Amino acid sequence: MTLVLALFGAVLGGIIGGLVGFLAIVALGYATGAPTNDGGVEMGAALVGAPVGLVIGAILGCLLVLRLRKGKSRNAGPQAWVALGIVSAGLLGLYGWLFYEPPAPTNPNPVPQLISEIRVPFAEVDPQEYKNRTPYIWTYDNLVTSPNSQSLPAREGDEVVWRSTHDLHYDYPERVLYLWINRDRVLMFDLGLPGNPAPTPEFTEWRPPTHVRADTYGEDIPGPHPARIRFRIGAPTE
Repeated sequence: MTLVLALFGAVLGGIIGGLVGFLAIVALGYATGAPTNDGGVEMGAALVGAPVGLVIGAILGCLLVLRLRKGKSRNAGPQAWVALGIVSAGLLGLYGWLFYEPPAPTNPNPVPQLISEIRVPFAEVDPQEYKNRTPYIWTYDNLVTSPNSQSLPAREGDEVVWRSTHDLHYDYPERVLYLWINRDRVLMFDLGLPGNPAPTPEFTEWRPPTHVRADTYGEDIPGPHPARIRFRIGAPTE
């Protein structure tokens, strides 16, 4: 019973402490004339006052319950240590969840290059706009990389060909090359490359698009698409 009450006291104390910490920082900010534009005071209260108040309130709430229960149970002592351990572990986990940031991807030096060739049947592209279409590389956190060199899309027989070179900045494990071939059709090619790929002298086998959609976040359009891509990793550049 002591353990349950101690945990309840920690939760209730944390809520009250977080609210008091937030309001205290806001009041202090306004009283000292701190800049209030763009919600700076409230942001500071949320990032500093509330977490500090939550920790202090949780600990005080737990200790208050344990003090009130002292002597009322033979197991109060061991349960008190268990309660304090659970509260401490919970607070550490909450702190990590709120403030941990995964390490930023490193930028390889020298930078490897993706050399790609995309072929699309002419009947699939917009005949008036295909020359203005450019393939981009898109990472899982929305970093978009445009080609650093590109020959203009050229019609070769019944196909349109895009040949381009992209610098593979940053050590991203997931990259997708996408190309809008007309206003309502985007081709997406999962490259399946490691974060910092080694040079490859030969092109890959031809591959179909991984996804064909009417917009980037839409549903896949069923059925195979005749477009194809091949690529290799070129010599890195400084």
